Amino acid sequence: MINEIAAKHGRSAAQIIFAWHHAHKTIILAQTSKPERLPENLGFFDIVLSEEELKAIDGLDCGARLYDPSAWHGNAWQGMPYFS
Repeated sequence: MINEIAAKHGRSAAQIIFAWHHAHKTIILAQTSKPERLPENLGFFDIVLSEEELKAIDGLDCGARLYDPSAWHGNAWQGMPYFS
């Protein structure tokens, strides 16, 4: 799905993912160990994903998270809009 959208836009899969996050106004935490990849990572600002493409990517959500704040003891993260 992501690769198909990337091919349609002539961009990388990473750029499409960054554009999706940007469209949803979420914080993008990207890193690279290759300095030559940095311009590619930043080259998503002019990508405009259609509503159909945004919904298709939204549909990929399976509820898995790389960072799960519920693993922390206590209520330190409770009420945070991005973790509630």
